[in-house]
Amino acid sequence: MRKEKEGGRVKHIKASEIAKIEKGLKARLEQLQNFLRGKIDFPGQEPDLVDQSSGETDLALSLAKHKNARREVLIIQAALLRIERKEFGTCNDCGEPIPAGRLKAVPTTVLCVDCQLEREKKVRGFKHHPQTAHAFVS
Repeated sequence: MRKEKEGGRVKHIKASEIAKIEKGLKARLEQLQNFLRGKIDFPGQEPDLVDQSSGETDLALSLAKHKNARREVLIIQAALLRIERKEFGTCNDCGEPIPAGRLKAVPTTVLCVDCQLEREKKVRGFKHHPQTAHAFVS
């Protein structure tokens, strides 16, 4: 499969690019943490069944948004830890560098495109489509 190459090797991400990614991750983390500090409104007992149902739906959506935000916080914190430990940009499965284009597109990724495709094939019976397989490799 095609990888982003420079002189026959996968192009490593530059320190300046990692710094930009880190800044973006920290900004997103702050947004999420501010969101999570917000209050969740629990609906009271409404006399009207439509209002009560609407309140329960709003609560379910709010809880789902908080759950997703907490998950994203953990993923971003893990990426920031990889940057701090100088492990950022290395595929967890094969140990090869993750192409710079993929890291810019998906900065929390821990897999190169090839390993991601392999996992998807195994886990979900994912069908490989050559025209979209390298969407995150520039």
